[in-house]
Amino acid sequence: MAVTVVTSGKRAPAENPSTDVVRRIVHPTGSVERLYADGHQEHESSSGNIFKVPPSPESTALARKLYIERDARLKAALQAKQAEEAALKEKEGSEFLLFLTRLFEATSTESASSLYAWAEPHGFNKQTLYNMISQNRVPGLEMLRRFSRATARPIDWLLGEDILSPATHVLSGGPAVPENTPWDEFVFIPRYDVKASAGSGHWHDNGAEAKFTVAFRRHWVENYLHAKEESLSVVRVHGDSMSPTLQDGDNILINHTLNAPQDGIYVIRMDGQILVKQTQIIAGKKLRVVSANQLYETFTIDLNADNQTDFEIIGRVVWFGRQM
Repeated sequence: MAVTVVTSGKRAPAENPSTDVVRRIVHPTGSVERLYADGHQEHESSSGNIFKVPPSPESTALARKLYIERDARLKAALQAKQAEEAALKEKEGSEFLLFLTRLFEATSTESASSLYAWAEPHGFNKQTLYNMISQNRVPGLEMLRRFSRATARPIDWLLGEDILSPATHVLSGGPAVPENTPWDEFVFIPRYDVKASAGSGHWHDNGAEAKFTVAFRRHWVENYLHAKEESLSVVRVHGDSMSPTLQDGDNILINHTLNAPQDGIYVIRMDGQILVKQTQIIAGKKLRVVSANQLYETFTIDLNADNQTDFEIIGRVVWFGRQM
């Protein structure tokens, strides 16, 4: 005949060994055996009569073993819950950083203070924006609609769900543009073959040769990016640390003049590696470096540290393109 063995999944509120059941066996006849944390047992018949058995060395040892196993399960469940909450918080933080980067780009601002200055003339309350940034919170639909109207950008673009594509790839054979398009409408930005795992910061200053160029509309570069073509370069993303924001194989446009610590997506060099990361300024002149992919750890760089000899902000990512 089968019996049902149940080990308790919850401690008694007071964790009293004399009342804390660590195992309960239910027999087909309806009788129940209970083993308590202090080793004593109870046998309850199907009619409700209870017979108590004092602790023995064997029952005490078994109770102790079951108690430890249960405690380990409870701790593991708690740790799993905490890890899940941390992962969710990290994901929300990554989504907000992407939104804030797009908002900076759409408003032609580069920091929270310049965004506040932009806000008031456009009908936004400074305190509302301050709360949004300090809480790392993507705003609700109504606020997103207001941002969309004020910046003339779609909501899905502001949230990073769309790809802005002002560029045309140019291979070594020549520009892939209509023959009747004037060449002076475009600037041709060099695309370097630099991997994220190695290389020096300013690759275009170290003899690296561009594999080809990428053409961008001159009007877009000058009036939207407010950049000079000689301060821009294109490289390819390698790896999945910034997925899904940036994926392996994406081309990114870097503005090398935007190399001061700010919130946004930047290319940095650290310990000989070229990394594409989301960055966030935090108190005490520290830089929080975040990967969009939750499998990669977030770390902090102390900008005041004297030993930061191999760290450099190469430039800000101002555009990316992806092959469908």
